[in-house]
Amino acid sequence: FFLGLKITIFINLIWGLLEFILWKFNKFSLNEFIFGNILKIDSGGHVWSNIIRDSDKIRPCGFSWDPLNLGILSALGFFLFKKKSLKFFSLVILLLSGSRSGLVGIIGSLIFFEVLKNLNLKSKNFFFQGLVKNVILFLLGLVFIVGFFKFRIAHNNMGDKRRKAYYISAIKSTVIKNNIGLFLFGGSPVWSGAILTLDKNLSKSTYLSQEMIDKIYWKIESDWAHILTGRGWIGFFSYIWIFYLSFFKIKDEKMKKIILLFFFSGLGYYFENSLIINII
Repeated sequence: FFLGLKITIFINLIWGLLEFILWKFNKFSLNEFIFGNILKIDSGGHVWSNIIRDSDKIRPCGFSWDPLNLGILSALGFFLFKKKSLKFFSLVILLLSGSRSGLVGIIGSLIFFEVLKNLNLKSKNFFFQGLVKNVILFLLGLVFIVGFFKFRIAHNNMGDKRRKAYYISAIKSTVIKNNIGLFLFGGSPVWSGAILTLDKNLSKSTYLSQEMIDKIYWKIESDWAHILTGRGWIGFFSYIWIFYLSFFKIKDEKMKKIILLFFFSGLGYYFENSLIINII
């Protein structure tokens, strides 16, 4: 599985580099030409052109129409590849893709790996002995998340304003109508967007487009916000706890970092159904 995954990542990295070079020097969109014009692949309403709006720059996508997919593969390659040259190559393609989720995932993984690896979960006095480190962990997490919203989200962009609002709306969704069921278990395990669209106040404060309101059944683009809205506080803390336990159960340090990678990447997109997470 992991050999196949490495090959998949490497091919996508090469393809992403080709996308960047061909556009940079010839303004030629490789994905639009191959997948759109020649193969006529239906991307489900998305466009194969991966050019940033209102700009002359390109965001490589790999075998996809969304640079986020190449971003998370690049971040994964950074941890999976042993050779420093491939790690560096993965990081370069990640930066070219402009994927904030992948970048946040790598940074969060590296920071929290150093903190968590020193906690002794098996100790009878774990919570007492680890109190100071847990406080440090909380403060680091707070700084990390605040920094993400402060520097990585464009506050004048409607799409980014919506992404920022998801987290506040997720908390609000658990207390609307004073429904204990919504608070504990959420209201839609899969299509969490329905909870926001069916409440006029949440719909407005989350800056939802008319298309999203009309569609109703969609998934919030953040594991953190999606799970809290769709599965309530019990689901949310269960989600955090299973990542936490997995970190200590797994012996391989590379896998530990990958667990954290997907946990923190989930701040900016949904990866909970990813095959690699479920296998680990």
